Amino acid sequence: MGLRSRGVLLSVVGVLACALIALCSGPLVAGAGAATTWTDNFDGPAGAPGYPWLVLDAKPGTSACKSFMSGSCPAANNVFKSGNGTLIVRSRREGTGYRGAMVGTFKYTGFWPPASKTVSWKPPFTVKVRARMPTSPALWTNAWFMTTNQTASAGNFELDMAEERTFQQYNHNTYLHYFRGSTKVSALDWTCKMTFASPLSSLKVYKMTVTSTSLTTWVDDRFCGTTKNVTVPSGLPPLSSHAFGILLQNLVAKPDMWASGGYKPSGAGPWDMVVDYVTVTQG
Repeated sequence: MGLRSRGVLLSVVGVLACALIALCSGPLVAGAGAATTWTDNFDGPAGAPGYPWLVLDAKPGTSACKSFMSGSCPAANNVFKSGNGTLIVRSRREGTGYRGAMVGTFKYTGFWPPASKTVSWKPPFTVKVRARMPTSPALWTNAWFMTTNQTASAGNFELDMAEERTFQQYNHNTYLHYFRGSTKVSALDWTCKMTFASPLSSLKVYKMTVTSTSLTTWVDDRFCGTTKNVTVPSGLPPLSSHAFGILLQNLVAKPDMWASGGYKPSGAGPWDMVVDYVTVTQG
């Protein structure tokens, strides 16, 4: 059963059947007064994670490897179920460079809406991710959500519930960004930071609740912060109409990039982000 608490698992058993039906038919949308829970515990044999997960393969030197990925272009074989109830999201040395990993319910290309996507969730929803991050410095891990149903000109939200820099093993970061025409609207930027007693490499439960008017985050039930500054420019789709897909990321940041802290990874790797479960409750 992996690393998870059986109590957490049992709490979702009663809703798994209806969640899986909704999952197979498309995005999960809760009816009035209802709540629908989808969860992945990554049980089963080792190998590819399967539906609804889409693994990005962005080869070095191609247009698929965007600027923030270029220090370690994501490789498909760096994402896999361990066979022990966890998902491995890996960065590793390859030759003189590095390859990282990105997996989600859509494939990040920088074009909106994304062409390849599976499930998404509209506010209100709550997500929990139980994971441990790598110990090596210079890695850039994240569990984040982005708008998947709007064009760039209509505006897009980015909700970084756990954007961690592994050279800061005791620090946590949550960010909210809003983009109009792929340009950040700085007036809507929001940041929440925390200091831990235990390092990022220990298992933690990252939690985020998104409503039509706010975003709130916690780590291990410790409150991080809330923002209600989510009102988009007049005439553009409000937060409530945005459908969000999830991405899980483990990249090596370039030494001159803010995410690296000026470090390079230690040793030859691999360096793993280990994900115990992902649970999303809508409604």
